[in-house]
Amino acid sequence: MTPRLLTIQEVSERTGLSVHTLYKMVSQRRVPHVKLGSALRFDPEKLDQWIEQNNVVLRFATSNLIGLRYGATWPN
Repeated sequence: MTPRLLTIQEVSERTGLSVHTLYKMVSQRRVPHVKLGSALRFDPEKLDQWIEQNNVVLRFATSNLIGLRYGATWPN
C-alpha cells in the first residue's frame, strides 16, 4: 500500500521547519516533493530518506572538548 502524501503543514510539524522555509526549499528543489496540479505534497518515505541523507553525525560531544581542557584524554 502506498503511504498517503503529506501536506506542507504536516511536513512543517514533522520536521520543525517553518512553512515559509519549506516553500523556499521547494522552489530551490532542495527537498523532495510532488506537484499535483497546484497542490504541493510530500511522500513520507522520500522525506525520511532525505532527512537521513542530510543527517550530520557528530564525531564527539562538545563536553569532551571541555574535559580535554582539564586534563582528560582525547577520545578514540
